[in-house]
Amino acid sequence: MAGEMKTKIIQVTNIAPSATKDQMKTLFSFLGKIDEAKLFPEDESVPVNSKVCFIKFEEASNVGVALHLTNTVFIDRALIVVPASFTKIPDEVSAMQYAAPANAVAGMLPAKSCWPTNVVNQVTGVGSNQVIQTIDPRLASLGLPPYPPLPATLDSTKVDEIRRTIYMMNLDASVTAEQLMQFFLQVGEVRVGST
Repeated sequence: MAGEMKTKIIQVTNIAPSATKDQMKTLFSFLGKIDEAKLFPEDESVPVNSKVCFIKFEEASNVGVALHLTNTVFIDRALIVVPASFTKIPDEVSAMQYAAPANAVAGMLPAKSCWPTNVVNQVTGVGSNQVIQTIDPRLASLGLPPYPPLPATLDSTKVDEIRRTIYMMNLDASVTAEQLMQFFLQVGEVRVGST
């Protein structure tokens, strides 16, 4: 079936620092049987602004249901629940990279425009091989390829602008700019550029 979840793992971010693994496990156990749950950081003495949790369900169908808990206020935070793009729960170092606020790239402030809360930019790689990856669970769930990587040195406002840009070619000569504008205005705000 198109759009069916293939992953069994969800990533939950924007978790209150006082939340415990048992609380997260209890919350999500109402949705289905849990194989594994991890809450990071594991060391309670480490001061953090937010925690990140990974839940692996026995059934992939539970992932789609879990997404409905996005924006559920738990303790004092609205949770952000997205399907994970990996097959096993990451280690603590990798997991804490996901705890950054949605839309943030490590070391950069988020751009002013509003991405969906489950679309996250992150820097991956080491040294000169660092790139910005944009993780959009909806693309993965629809079987579409991910956004191409961008240079890690790129300004965060440019990342947002690039990700929102589409390029059209091979249009029929009779299609006018006004027709294109009207078509895309059905989706949202349109800014016209040229190359």
